[in-house]
Amino acid sequence: GYHTVTLNFQEVDREIFDHLDRFLRWLCANASRQLGLPSKVEAMWDGEMGSKVNCKLYFERYLLQEISEPVVLGIDELNRIFGYRAIVQDFLPMLRVWHERSKDSVVWQKLRLILVHATDLYVPLNLNQSPFNVGLPIRLAPFTLDQLTTLAHRYGVHAILHDRFGQALRSFYHLINGHPYLAGLAFYTLRQGQMTLSQIVSTAATTEGIYHHHLQRCLAMLKSDPSIATSYHQVVTHQHGISLNAIASYKLDSLGLIRFDRTLVKPSCELYRLYFSYHLEVWES
Repeated sequence: GYHTVTLNFQEVDREIFDHLDRFLRWLCANASRQLGLPSKVEAMWDGEMGSKVNCKLYFERYLLQEISEPVVLGIDELNRIFGYRAIVQDFLPMLRVWHERSKDSVVWQKLRLILVHATDLYVPLNLNQSPFNVGLPIRLAPFTLDQLTTLAHRYGVHAILHDRFGQALRSFYHLINGHPYLAGLAFYTLRQGQMTLSQIVSTAATTEGIYHHHLQRCLAMLKSDPSIATSYHQVVTHQHGISLNAIASYKLDSLGLIRFDRTLVKPSCELYRLYFSYHLEVWES
């Protein structure tokens, strides 16, 4: 029964991210239209007040006043702004302030925020300004084998489910450890008839494999920070896992490249172990 406003930052023109004022005007105008209200951005925007205050007052004195039920503001692909430092340093702390205002303001209690973002880019923010350490964090976990089977059904690639004992799917699951993106790409490839599952598995860590571009991107990010690349090389070359310092663990976890087994760090899947144990060794040598 709540009102909803859904924004996907992949749909935002790049030039809008170049200026905070224009970006916040875009935010207010889109929220107005999705709530079925006329945009009053031009009428209510006061050049003397500053962009963040104008945006706050637009929600506080107009949008949240005009509706009776709470509003869920969902922002997808929030990580798109991580490359725009001027926006990040103002917009994310602003969301944190909005969250804090809900503690003692009846009006702001009407606003519920859902922020969806990737973690492979690190955004340095003061802990008291970050919206990521308040509220309820929900992390997308790897699929279980049963969930992977369900996903295969939804893609319509039933043939891989009917081999003897489901061995092909189990081998694939062992390779990716239920990684959602890797699973989706494989099932899409199967749906298109481009490769068989055995071909996907056998070429996965090679330049002919469907994961080549994804793995290259991860390798480039690792090489941009030599100390982290060295730490990850240790992870993928130790069969039983190793202990890492907190900073290295945090960065590698943010990239999705590791999993934790109690106090030990291991590669998040066999594919990463195969690929990076070779390519990081070549790079270091």
